[in-house]
Amino acid sequence: KFKNYGLVEFDDFSLKHNTKDIFISAEKYKAVLLDKLIFSEQSKVMLNKDEYDLIIDSGSHKGDLFYRVTASGVLSSDSIKSFVKSELLNSFDGESKSTISLKYINSHKNPSLIGELRTDMVGFRLNNFSPLKKNKEEVRKLFVRADFMKDIKYFDVSYDMYDMRISEGEEYTNVNVVSPFLNGNVRIPYNVTDEKKVLARLQYFDLNQFSGIADPREYLPMKLQIKKVKIYDSFFNNFNLQTSTHIDGMSIDKISFANEYLTMAGQGKWVDNTAGQMTFFDGNFNSTNFGKSLDKFGYKNLIKKGKLSSRLIGQWPNSPETFSFKNFDGKILLDLQDGDFLQVTRETKVIGQLLGLFSIASLQKRLSLDFSDFFSSGLSFDQMTGEFTFNDSISNVKSLNLSGTFGEMTINGISDLKKETHDHKLVYVPDLSSMSLISGTLLGGPIGAVASIFYDKVLKQIGIDTNELAAVEYSITGSWTEPKIILLEPFKPIEN
Repeated sequence: KFKNYGLVEFDDFSLKHNTKDIFISAEKYKAVLLDKLIFSEQSKVMLNKDEYDLIIDSGSHKGDLFYRVTASGVLSSDSIKSFVKSELLNSFDGESKSTISLKYINSHKNPSLIGELRTDMVGFRLNNFSPLKKNKEEVRKLFVRADFMKDIKYFDVSYDMYDMRISEGEEYTNVNVVSPFLNGNVRIPYNVTDEKKVLARLQYFDLNQFSGIADPREYLPMKLQIKKVKIYDSFFNNFNLQTSTHIDGMSIDKISFANEYLTMAGQGKWVDNTAGQMTFFDGNFNSTNFGKSLDKFGYKNLIKKGKLSSRLIGQWPNSPETFSFKNFDGKILLDLQDGDFLQVTRETKVIGQLLGLFSIASLQKRLSLDFSDFFSSGLSFDQMTGEFTFNDSISNVKSLNLSGTFGEMTINGISDLKKETHDHKLVYVPDLSSMSLISGTLLGGPIGAVASIFYDKVLKQIGIDTNELAAVEYSITGSWTEPKIILLEPFKPIEN
């Protein structure tokens, strides 16, 4: 039995929240009062321009009275934009079935007014960066919750695999996000400009999950500071990116990372004009131990040690993450010092075969020695320098020079990156002054001394002065996996 009861009926009912631009209206609405409880039948109401079926119920939970309003209907993107002011919603449109509830708990210790939104987002389109991007047919679970009576106002949002807490400051929206692909804090100014950029401080970011927007002009000016970034199967530490607007797209004002053994600093731009999309880049790469840097990226046992100073300048079609040497036009300047090529592998066998050919072709018959294990333990070098130019999947090697105690060799020619073929000429100059090929490296001791004298006499008999350098020229043609290495000219005299 109820001590008090009654009926309240509204005609042309309306309620407006001025600051949030929210408007609720109903032609007729009835509610039943039973003591301190309120109930209603399901009735039609309008939330801005969206129609909902609304019902009121109430009860008691742990001794505290609660009142709940639940509305089911079709929510439009316009209504969301009127409530949430953010430039990130510029590409958000459509409508989707949803349920909205507002629950007031009349607690003496901790009263609360909790609002919730649930939708599968079918019918909504979000043309943002992946994986937030979705078409109207896709199902993405969205749940939003907020307590409007808390002193600090925020929204808890769960979208697909992303859990976020969104709060509003005086000049920006603050987003804390946790997910398997993105962790950290993002601040979005209400009015984003080149001076007031989107600021992201992240612990982790998996770029593989974010395929990007097709149009670089859609990206807001941003400043990213990320502790660890995953790109394909590689990780980059202390990653920084700063962008600004460009008349045709995006200006990449700064991009850098600093791994343990490898650093990069560069700049560029990503444009989209009548000629199509293009990425331009100019970056410097430096390493204190290039061998360990390669190990970290999965290229193990190629080089030991090595100090790298390199520069990449060029362009490629489409967005920055589509970079490949096959679509790259530009050049690479290389300077690598004090390293060791490790035992001959598929990647290094061309160098091993070429240097081995000199010994086999010119010395084996005369000295009856076995040179097969000369490069089995690796090859130390003092410096490797060169310039590579790339154009339409063709790499042109300009004077790639490798020098060390073994002597010096220079490679010139082209490689077809699509067909994976070589067409190079290599000139090899052994260090005859030190006779390191024979006496120092191969034989040593008395036998090495005898071989050294014999070799010196042989060269003089065929007209080559050992005070000059004798060059050996090879051609490298064919596939990368099975290159054909042919001796073109042995003992080619050149000036020292």
